[in-house]
Amino acid sequence: ANAARLRALDQAKDDFVATVSHELRTPLTSLSGYLEMLLEGDVGPVSEQQRRMLETMAKNAGRLRALIEDLLLINQMDAGSLQLDLEQTSLAGLVRRAVQSVAALAQAREQRVEIYVDGDLGSIRADAAHLERAIRGLVSNAIKFSPDGGAVRVCGRRLPGQVEVAVTDEGV
Repeated sequence: ANAARLRALDQAKDDFVATVSHELRTPLTSLSGYLEMLLEGDVGPVSEQQRRMLETMAKNAGRLRALIEDLLLINQMDAGSLQLDLEQTSLAGLVRRAVQSVAALAQAREQRVEIYVDGDLGSIRADAAHLERAIRGLVSNAIKFSPDGGAVRVCGRRLPGQVEVAVTDEGV
């Protein structure tokens, strides 16, 4: 009886997370769309001060979207229902995209993100979206916990039978 109750509670939690995530995503998508229209000048000119405010709002909407996606991902992992979309993907390109996606955060903290990648890391069979999200998370954390003006290094190298990607920072 206890095991059945725990399974029911776990299912209720999964359902709750899925519902809340959906309910948060819907208005966030609308907000993001309107912010994009304002930034593109679709409804009239935007002053420089307004542009900065809108860009900050858009950046924070992106952060919220990423948090929602992370919540859904964790829920899928807990439920054992995570589906991986494995495909051949260029690891070097994936690392560069992940770093580029957090470049503004590094720039705001006057940090350098240095990429050291062996000539050709080749392609690997992976779920590119999930792997890019993981690397982006590591780089983002390295930026957050490094002092302003510091450097974050992302290194990729081939080893016998494997590829290694490492993120190092100057934080505690």
